[in-house]
Amino acid sequence: MTTKLPKLPKMKPGDTQNVPLECIRPNLVALRPAELESDEFQELKTSIKQLGELLQPVRIRPQTDEASGEAYFELIDGLQRYTAVTQLGWETIPAKLTTADDERVLIEQIAANAARVQTKPAAYGRQLLRLLEINPAMTVEQLAQTVGMSTAWVNSRLALNKLVPQIGSDFVDTEAISASNAYQLARLPQDQQLDYVEQAQTDNTTDFTAAVNQKLKANRAARRQGQDPAKARAAFEPVPTLRKAADVKNADVKAVVQYAEQDTAAAGVVAALNWVLQLDKDSVAAQKERWELRRREKAEQQIANQKERAEEMAKKAAERAAELKKELGIA
Repeated sequence: MTTKLPKLPKMKPGDTQNVPLECIRPNLVALRPAELESDEFQELKTSIKQLGELLQPVRIRPQTDEASGEAYFELIDGLQRYTAVTQLGWETIPAKLTTADDERVLIEQIAANAARVQTKPAAYGRQLLRLLEINPAMTVEQLAQTVGMSTAWVNSRLALNKLVPQIGSDFVDTEAISASNAYQLARLPQDQQLDYVEQAQTDNTTDFTAAVNQKLKANRAARRQGQDPAKARAAFEPVPTLRKAADVKNADVKAVVQYAEQDTAAAGVVAALNWVLQLDKDSVAAQKERWELRRREKAEQQIANQKERAEEMAKKAAERAAELKKELGIA
């Protein structure tokens, strides 16, 4: 038997009053879920307990349950506070009533959370995409203006929707991969992204961008030759990467150019440029060593994964055999 909701208090848009918690339901698409084990949430809960009150009311809107026809209030802002007071055993919570529609709720959530470090980049991407789906006529420029962010910021967050979902949740939202590297990773086809997850975690943005550009170049070359880019064997190619300005400024020019070994001044200039772009002999050798190391580690990981899967299958087969023996009464 379904428990009926208590009668909703009478409120007009803009009114603030204490509302029974059992009259409120959380928004199913909240931008930032309550992270119960985080230091931030525990500090909030402790602060509310000590004060005995909320300094800022949550925001709610009237809704109707499609299945039962019952009226209730939907929480549209303040999930962290709502969850904290629920855990503290409060019966009511200060709440302000609004009549915002789905589109407006999403806009307000995104705008309110845009400057908070705790909000996850991939979560923003998913909600921005949902907002565009609600309003197909809205352009990216209009969306950026609506949420008060730059077009480049919005584009970078939307691009994260091209990532394999597991990468977004397990690596980007946990900050194992920086937002800038995640944006570069999203430029690759999904069937190639997992191959670059480790590199995305360790490389700086400049180096990782160069690596992604190199892979995209290889993909285009494979297509021109009628090959499947996913199956084309990767070959080492040195990636030009600018040295830090301080390193260039403090460099020993004669040692870099090795002018005495060059036939012409032009050859010396080429040698200098190669050094600045880290395409000199020593830099290329170091790049190749790192490339080969990553390839070996990837191969070793694949072997380990295959072994783990084989062991798991053997274990399940043994368990099933034991079950069959038991069913048949075989000792």
